[in-house]
Amino acid sequence: MAPQTVTKYFRDSVAAKLKINFKNSRFMISDLNSLIQGKIDSKYYAALSDHKNVSGKLEVIVVAKTIKTKFDAQQRVETNIEDMTGILYIPAVLTANGMLLPSEGKYPWIPREHLHPIIDEELAIGYVNDFDEYMSNNYQRLESNLTWKSYFKFAKDMYESVTETEITSNTIKEIELEKNVYIIKDDSINATRNILKLYDHLLSSQPNHLQLYQNFINQKFTSLSPLIPNGMSEMQKHVGQMGGEYPLSPSQRECLNHFNNMEEGEILAVNGPPGTGKTTLLQSLVANLYVERALKKDEPPVIVASSTNNQAVTNIIESFGKINPKWENSHLEQRWIEGVDSFAVYFPSGSKEKEAKEKGFQYTNSRGENFFDEVESNENIERSTEKMLKECSRYFATSHTDIKQCEQTISNRLTAIEEIRQKVLSLYSEYDQMAPKGVSLDTYMTQLAKEKSEWEGTFQSIQQRIKEWQTHFSNLPFFVRLFKFLPFFKSKLVSHVRYFIQPDEEFIEESMNLDKILFLYSEKAKETREKIKQVDGTYQQVSKLNTKYKQLMEELISLNIVEKYPGSFSSLDKANEFLDTTIKYASFWMAVHYYECKWLMEKRLSEKQKGRNFENVLNQFYTNLSMLTPCFVMTFYQLPRMLLAYNNGKEHFLYNYIDLLIVDEAGQVTPEIAACSFSLAKRAVVVGDVYQIEPVWNINETLDMSLALSNDVITSIEQFDKLRELGLNTSESSVMRVACKSCKYE
Repeated sequence: MAPQTVTKYFRDSVAAKLKINFKNSRFMISDLNSLIQGKIDSKYYAALSDHKNVSGKLEVIVVAKTIKTKFDAQQRVETNIEDMTGILYIPAVLTANGMLLPSEGKYPWIPREHLHPIIDEELAIGYVNDFDEYMSNNYQRLESNLTWKSYFKFAKDMYESVTETEITSNTIKEIELEKNVYIIKDDSINATRNILKLYDHLLSSQPNHLQLYQNFINQKFTSLSPLIPNGMSEMQKHVGQMGGEYPLSPSQRECLNHFNNMEEGEILAVNGPPGTGKTTLLQSLVANLYVERALKKDEPPVIVASSTNNQAVTNIIESFGKINPKWENSHLEQRWIEGVDSFAVYFPSGSKEKEAKEKGFQYTNSRGENFFDEVESNENIERSTEKMLKECSRYFATSHTDIKQCEQTISNRLTAIEEIRQKVLSLYSEYDQMAPKGVSLDTYMTQLAKEKSEWEGTFQSIQQRIKEWQTHFSNLPFFVRLFKFLPFFKSKLVSHVRYFIQPDEEFIEESMNLDKILFLYSEKAKETREKIKQVDGTYQQVSKLNTKYKQLMEELISLNIVEKYPGSFSSLDKANEFLDTTIKYASFWMAVHYYECKWLMEKRLSEKQKGRNFENVLNQFYTNLSMLTPCFVMTFYQLPRMLLAYNNGKEHFLYNYIDLLIVDEAGQVTPEIAACSFSLAKRAVVVGDVYQIEPVWNINETLDMSLALSNDVITSIEQFDKLRELGLNTSESSVMRVACKSCKYE
């Protein structure tokens, strides 16, 4: 099964224009004749619009054809058709004096669930192919300056060519229709057009090497790999933290470690119920990538955090705005430029800009208006240059006269503290291999010193005892020693030895002579000497580590990263936790200031380039923006538009452009809405709660099956279950479910 089929199936699910259930909403009744004239009762405008509307225009949907509910002897006849099922919808604009005008950018439609191929045959009034063909051949009739007459004729021709029935007829394929025309307020926003454009480009240009997208739509479960343990090599990769209050929790660290091992095209699924520190995790991923790039003196990463509901999106923005400062006397944790106060920038839809402004968010759009324009203005850059020179000189306590010099100083400091971090880790890694579990470095030194003096005491008492034995034997009468082989003297000798053996000398037997006893004691002395040497060796090693560690801490104190000597740690893990809230946190702020310097020296967009989407312009725009705010936040409805570029008279998308795509609240995002955006990124981290409220699905299950069948994603209804298991169906799945299929870790 070709990936194109899934792409087409997702596209059709997004594009499926469905029927609107309007029987419980406010509607007005008119008739076909008034509709043809484009003139209806002017009181409808007042009845449908709310008082806030002062524009004199109201977007409405005209339900021109509706299936009649049948009654037989006062009982409703049971069919599969719901009450008031509209089968021809015409979006329009209603003016205060009751005139109808063509809608802008919205087209008339027949609901997809009434067109073949569908599973429930009796609902069909035509074929989807006829509808598509009519639209492709005629949509140019909807060019600007349309009159109502030609707009209505477009809708009429469409209806008649798809249903092979005249619009004036009150039946269609033996189904009875109502004479009434209903008019409802149009609350639908044409939100999916950017998504559809991206799907159409994916289908027509078939770009290669979209590893992440292929992984997402792949109809197999990814084979699992074992989890990565939190060892030295993982710790070395963790270079930056956005918050300095607390170290990462074990589960956050586990996610970060797996993230640091991701290759291009990989999806990492993170299941986190509320309250499990998801915010900190997202900040850590962003900070780590940002610092990593700054250490390599690379361009900053392009990171996009996205979701479908606006609440999730604004939560991310808010969390990237408030980071509590840790150091009282240091101004490292402030921006050294003007006009930026958060690490996130928001790309709202036009209708959400007002709200973004009220909430005080930094927001811009693909034309770089608002935040980007303001921050890149000449005045702001002048003020920011001044501020940078002042803050940098103050922090490093040496005068800086140009930005290049600031950048150099900051970059050198970043490298220096990263070296200290690596040294602390390797020092503790070495310590971990020689120390007993759970004992800190300085406690272990004290223990070793004590042990050494105990062994030295043992050695002295051995020497003492040897002297005593020698004296004891020399006190024996000469002839006892001379005739010790004779039984009488032998027993004398034995009793002489017997009473001198002390309780702890069970290794001495009463039949032994002095030579034997001295031999045993010399062995003991040798063992003890070796013990002393061994303990002393370990002590010297640990003491060296301790001295080195103290020097490293002294350096951190002199660099204002640690306020006082923190004591030593009992393990590599503990040392790593300490680094989270000190060096890694300081490194993040160094990276921030490093990129601020880079930004001050970057090229600016010319007046001519502003608002254009040539590839080089977009590149410059996103590079500058990511130097200021490492995280771009937007919904999936906005994302494709952000990477739509224009070159040589053609539009195309910047595939694989985003370094990291973060999907938040992924349990509430349906797969077809997000899937296409995966083609624009290299890697994705998908965060959600498997047990959370589910998304609002656009499509019901029977239509979903029909779309999957007609696009050859499945060849029989029985295969739909497999699709559901993979999470790739569009009627009851979520991005979280697809990510679980695509992630190689459990």
